[in-house]
Amino acid sequence: PPQIKFIPPIYHPNVKNDGSINLALLETSRWTKEISLIDILLSVQILLNVPDENLIANSEANNAFLRYKENNFNDEYVKKVKNCISKPKPDSTIDNPSSSC
Repeated sequence: PPQIKFIPPIYHPNVKNDGSINLALLETSRWTKEISLIDILLSVQILLNVPDENLIANSEANNAFLRYKENNFNDEYVKKVKNCISKPKPDSTIDNPSSSC
């Protein structure tokens, strides 16, 4: 299966600190050659809105997301996501994947 990676990494329960994504569709046991790029991109789009609690890659982001849901969608999680998106990333982020949001 192909691999998907966000560069720079994003703050999300299913995205590792290096930007690689845990997506059920891309697991070796589920992958078939009939899966199209459109299928993958749609799955990523859904995952970004509805994290997969069975494939957690970032426990900090997952805990923040769970608090977000439990507290009637307070803005702690949203602030962290927006901070990651708006924070300028040096070119070294690509070479140094351990630096996350």
